[in-house]
Amino acid sequence: MRDNLPVVLTGGVFQNALLVERIVRDAGAGVQLLRHASVPPGDGGLALGQAVIASAVVGAGRREVVEDVCA
Repeated sequence: MRDNLPVVLTGGVFQNALLVERIVRDAGAGVQLLRHASVPPGDGGLALGQAVIASAVVGAGRREVVEDVCA
């Protein structure tokens, strides 16, 4: 198990400011939390992420998504 991996808060549920505030407050000092800043955590952000993956697949000369496409 790796130590100190960041925790990513994403998805539509994290549009709820109260939920995000409480998670940030209760996470603890040693936890690195990553949150959305420029892109919304809901469907718009998901669509953008899918476009980025598709671009990486095409840029790698592949025709399908494989596990290591972003590695």
